[in-house]
Amino acid sequence: MRKQLISVIALLLCIGCFLSACGSKNSAPTASGASGGYMDDKETYAPVASEEASWDASAANGIIETVAPSQSLIMTYSANLELETLDYAASLASIQEAIKQAKGYVSSQQSSGGYASYDGYYYPPFMEMVVKIPAANFQSFLEKADGYGNVVSLNSWQEDITSGYLDTQARLNSLQAQKDRLMELMEKAETVEDLITIEYHLSDVIYQIESTSSQMKAYQNMADYSTVTIYLREVRQVTYQAQTFGERLVARLKTGWNNFVEAVQEFILGVVGAIPFLIILGLLVVAILLIVKKAKKRKEANRKKMWEEAQKQEEQNKE
Repeated sequence: MRKQLISVIALLLCIGCFLSACGSKNSAPTASGASGGYMDDKETYAPVASEEASWDASAANGIIETVAPSQSLIMTYSANLELETLDYAASLASIQEAIKQAKGYVSSQQSSGGYASYDGYYYPPFMEMVVKIPAANFQSFLEKADGYGNVVSLNSWQEDITSGYLDTQARLNSLQAQKDRLMELMEKAETVEDLITIEYHLSDVIYQIESTSSQMKAYQNMADYSTVTIYLREVRQVTYQAQTFGERLVARLKTGWNNFVEAVQEFILGVVGAIPFLIILGLLVVAILLIVKKAKKRKEANRKKMWEEAQKQEEQNKE
């Protein structure tokens, strides 16, 4: 009986090593990864429903019970959306409201600008936001992009995660089968040594189940939620995409005039900012001129005095 038990454990270990080697070929998924080709600007694809590849977590031991998926592809969708606006606060409020309506959430957000420096230069606000949107609402969220601000660019792409999902699921099923078999062997163990050996291998299998379950959760999150990275910048004038020659000519004239006005404003600001330095410089110049003038007068007075003394000396010599 003991030899048979050892043989069964050795067989299970071989199967586990084989599955671990297979599983290592598939790296753990990340929410931002994407290897699919880029699509045209403002063009999106409808996401595939993930109900056919669903799984439930067991509250008792954290083990995921998988349901065999169909042959449909399991896709994840991502997009980069660059916006510019004349009213940063209003655009940000529109984006937040759209996220709420789409039942999504903000994964991360970074903001900068929105303040004036000591010399009066204004740094416009800028924000980078990573948003998670349910796959079913991905396309409708992007279709409303014009309502968030002026769309400068919109790129979206998709990634096929079917292979990694199915491989991870198969590995999880096999590990669960190993666990069940080890539990059966534990009930049949006749010696303490056999019991310790089985418990050792059982703990290793449970650890692998937990790790693989985390990968399954990551895959499921990628399938359920699409990733949209939003860049929002406040500008003085939104970018206008002119089509005809006349529109391009008008746009170029507006740009030239705006650049001229901005240059004049910067010149005036520069002059105003230099006034304190000009006042100090003027005072220094006046002080130097006064010192030079005073020294010149003193020199003339000394020269005149020396001349008078020389005249007196000459008159005394004649007498």
